[in-house]
Amino acid sequence: MKGQLLKIYKNLKIIGVRFKLKSLVLILLILFFIQPAETLAREKEKVVLQLRWNNQFQFSGYYAAEWMGYYGEEGLDVEIRSAFTDDNRILYAPKEVSEGRADFGIGSVDILITQNNGADLSVISSLFQRSPVEYYMKSDTPYNSIIDITTLNTARRKNDLLDIELQAMLISEGINPYNSNLIDDTEEFSVNDLITGKYDVIPGYLGTIPFYADKEGLDMQVIRPIDYGIDFYGDSLFTRKSLTLKNPELVEKFRRASLKGWKYALENPADIAEKIGKEFMMEGKSESELIEFNKFQAEKVLGFTLYPVVEIGNINPYRWEKMQETLLRLGLIDSQTDISNFIFDYEKILSDKTKKIEKYFMTTIIIGFIVVIIFFIIRLSTKNTILENEILERKRAEERIMRSKQRYQAIFSSAVLGITITSRQGIIMQANEKWLEMTGYSEKELIGQNIIDLIDSDSRKDSIDLMNELMEDEISSYETEKKYIKKDGNFFWGKLFMTSIYDQDSKRKVNLGMVMDITNQKIEEEAVKRSEKRFRKIVKEVASEISYIDNSNNLLLDGKDFKELEDIKNEKNRLSLKLEKINLELERMFKKELDENKRKEALIIYQARLAAMGEMIANIAHQWRQPLNNLGLVLSNFEDTYFHNELEPEIFNTSIEKCRKLITKMSDTIDDFRYFLDPKNEKRSFSVYKNIVSVLDLVEENLRFNNIKVTFEMITMTTAYGYANQYSQALFNIINNSIDALIVNNKGVKEISISIFEEKDMIITEINDNGGGIAEDIVEKVFDIYFTTKKESNGTGLGLYITKTIIENNMCGEIDIINISQGVCMRVAIPRDGGVECESS
Repeated sequence: MKGQLLKIYKNLKIIGVRFKLKSLVLILLILFFIQPAETLAREKEKVVLQLRWNNQFQFSGYYAAEWMGYYGEEGLDVEIRSAFTDDNRILYAPKEVSEGRADFGIGSVDILITQNNGADLSVISSLFQRSPVEYYMKSDTPYNSIIDITTLNTARRKNDLLDIELQAMLISEGINPYNSNLIDDTEEFSVNDLITGKYDVIPGYLGTIPFYADKEGLDMQVIRPIDYGIDFYGDSLFTRKSLTLKNPELVEKFRRASLKGWKYALENPADIAEKIGKEFMMEGKSESELIEFNKFQAEKVLGFTLYPVVEIGNINPYRWEKMQETLLRLGLIDSQTDISNFIFDYEKILSDKTKKIEKYFMTTIIIGFIVVIIFFIIRLSTKNTILENEILERKRAEERIMRSKQRYQAIFSSAVLGITITSRQGIIMQANEKWLEMTGYSEKELIGQNIIDLIDSDSRKDSIDLMNELMEDEISSYETEKKYIKKDGNFFWGKLFMTSIYDQDSKRKVNLGMVMDITNQKIEEEAVKRSEKRFRKIVKEVASEISYIDNSNNLLLDGKDFKELEDIKNEKNRLSLKLEKINLELERMFKKELDENKRKEALIIYQARLAAMGEMIANIAHQWRQPLNNLGLVLSNFEDTYFHNELEPEIFNTSIEKCRKLITKMSDTIDDFRYFLDPKNEKRSFSVYKNIVSVLDLVEENLRFNNIKVTFEMITMTTAYGYANQYSQALFNIINNSIDALIVNNKGVKEISISIFEEKDMIITEINDNGGGIAEDIVEKVFDIYFTTKKESNGTGLGLYITKTIIENNMCGEIDIINISQGVCMRVAIPRDGGVECESS
């Protein structure tokens, strides 16, 4: 305390303050009142340490601190309590500490769970750097991967802390950890359960099971959570947060003495193990057996503390955060604790106290200066706020101008059709160069006119009726042919397509009209009609003459006038020649019309290729949007980790690998679209489960950022036949749509579940979400090209159209969308082998 007062004096001296008589009196008074507290501190303080199990080498450091007098040197009188009472009840360490019956306790993930349930706890030291939880089975048990756990008879208890890490392993592999056959939490497991076949797999802690298995001569397989990336701390020392704030010196003394005891126990394991075996007798166990077990456990404890490689009691805040995230995914906690305040930091607490004292003494001296600074900051902040608002508004205006410019350049400048944008009542707001050319008006003359005034009077009524139906939303679009009047009084025929769209700036509906000049087509149609009319007239005349000749011929034959008969034959031949000439002329006209149609068809094909090229670019842009977003999230997490000095090799390598996968996916997207209609790659067998896992890897950052939980409800490890990369693309589109729906609905719990199973000769994948479903009046339209429900968020309407084309046209499968209770089920079926033929082929 005296050292702190000297530090305060130096700080005051720096700012030009000189303590005189009054300051000296104040310091003497403080020392006077502090003196009784220091006298009381010399008396030993009684504290209680609550263990999490019975007395064994697992807690050797605390026994050593007591036996070697380290607690006494710190002025502490420590009572070490076993977790088992005389009446065979088990004391739950976090509960005992949080409710005040103990001052310190030993725990692990149960500390975080109790904290989430309303307790106020603080971790002091993590003694076991790795969790001692392991899962055991006989060596001949069929086990290849963690998925087999779901089919084996695995011993799992209700509310069992050992079961949490098993659930975490299953979750890490995308497997639902739910189990309806949990047994009572009072049942204990032993090696005999494996020998008798009662269970295939049992949990164990700190090597107890292997110790007795070795005595039975039983060979076992071991599953360790660390092998699946589940890296929890084991035994950790904790206390109440209120105690760390009220009496940090007591907590630091206990921590210091305990770590000193652990150092002695780890350096003298045999002596401590023997003393534990003698001091703490257990019913049914001999002294020699207890000594042997504690020596065996000493080797295990040394391995889990990582001493002397890692400092005893070392705490990595990042690992506690990862433990907390795992519990959150398992649903064992529903909120996150600030880990920086959760971990006891004696130096920080002292520093905070010192700062409070310094602030108390300096407040009266610099209050005037602070008032001036606050006034200056307020004025500066006000001006900065005004300036920031002006800059923000200017940026928004620039963005609106840029969007408007891009939109009009894209629609108007390069369009080959006459395009107008009108209000719902038909008032012309904008028109492109092609429309000005077609009508002969200038843009200034057209703006403000009603589009109806440019239509010939004979067809205005129909136009007004159709526009009213469009305005009342009775129809979404219409197509018709109209006769338009030019400025010079002439006219032209146009084929009109009119639809309603949202204006990006005003956020109101306007009418978009596109007109193609079909005047030549109309003229040709009229010419054909006139030619047909003339042809019918000629044919009718010739037929009439031939009929007359035939009738005359019959009469002459009856009168036997051969000279007249010869003249009739000559006339008949003349008419036959005339018909032949007509046929030749018709054949020439037909050939000319056929050549013209071929030319038009070639032009249409050319235009279709240009349209397909534009659509291809739009598709690539659409498919790149989500990977780019995920890439941004990965880089943002990468940056935060770096600036907080938490960038470990594992995080670095994982982030780099995710970035590479996303970039590869974007590159593959180009090839997928390049060979979309005529795939270059060959069909082959592939694993549906692995393809889905690879897609989930790509969107992992997006899922984690939006707190979306993905589980596999059913997994059939089988193969399908087709294009693996295109199947991944289709699933990528579906999962992204589910993510978008869950974000928009903003549910508390956002879930996506996936099932894979066989049905006859097809492999079925069902992807369910709880995103709210799709309205029944549009569910049949979701696979239509350019149909989207995300107009406000720039949806393109291409994703599900491409997905349906891939599944049904390219892979001979089927895709269907079904509304379920809380969301949507996308059902995708593809062939198991190559024996299925596509309907389109």
